[in-house]
Amino acid sequence: MKLHILGASGSGVTTLGTALAHQLNLPYLDSDDYFWEASNPPFTKRRNPDQRNHLISKLLSNHNDWILGGSVLHWGDSVFPTFDLIVFLWIPPEIRLERLKRRELDRYGNIIFSDPERNALFETFLNWAADYIPIPELPTEP
Repeated sequence: MKLHILGASGSGVTTLGTALAHQLNLPYLDSDDYFWEASNPPFTKRRNPDQRNHLISKLLSNHNDWILGGSVLHWGDSVFPTFDLIVFLWIPPEIRLERLKRRELDRYGNIIFSDPERNALFETFLNWAADYIPIPELPTEP
C-alpha cells in the first residue's frame, strides 16, 4: 500500500501517519525530512529540490509499501508512484493554531519568546500556518 496523508500543519498528519505505520508495520516517511536540511534552528534551510527528490525516490524504491506524510503536490510528476490512497485531514484553524503554539513551546521552550530571532521565526511560522488554504479542487477525469 502506498498511502499519502496530508493536511495543514497541526492537523495531525504525523500523529496519524506514525500510528498507522506502527499498526500496519510499514515505514513512515515525513516530507519535512526531505524538504528541509538539518539546521539549528530547524526548518529554516530548504533542501535543493533535485537533491530532495533524489533522496526520497531512492528510499521509496527500497519499499513496496509505505505511508508518506506531508504535502508533496509540487515536487514533480516523476517523483512518486501512483498512491493507492490519499487522506486529507482538516480541522478548524483555531484548533490547529493552538496545537502548533503548544507544540512549538514543548519542542523549543521559552526561547521562542525570549530570543528575538527565534521569536521572529515562531511568529513567521504561525502567520504562515494561519494563512493555510486547503488544496484546490483537483480536476476529475473526463
